[in-house]
Amino acid sequence: MTFQGKEFCDLAYRIYQGISSSTDDSEAEYRTVINRAYYGVFLTAREAANNNFTTGPGSHKEVQEFYKNRGKEGYFIFNSLTDLFAERKAADYDINVKISPTKAKSVLTRSKKIIDSLV
Repeated sequence: MTFQGKEFCDLAYRIYQGISSSTDDSEAEYRTVINRAYYGVFLTAREAANNNFTTGPGSHKEVQEFYKNRGKEGYFIFNSLTDLFAERKAADYDINVKISPTKAKSVLTRSKKIIDSLV
């Protein structure tokens, strides 16, 4: 069996649960949760589209745009990917903004909803 993007979301949940059960909150782990959740959604959306997308920096926008004009469900995926991409970039690059457990949980919840709509 080949790797599925959804496995990144599963990993993000396990990381989040591990943080939640400890007394030691780690912002790095919350940032990692957001990163893995985004990539789980991105890869699942890319595979569900069954299209030959490019790889590299432009591929994120390419996948987002693919869903933009695909009806109500497609637009939901487009908006969600766009929002989660911004969340992922903030978690990865904006070290002056605190990432809270609430933010990480919110991204996980949205990611599950998106993946459920794709598979």
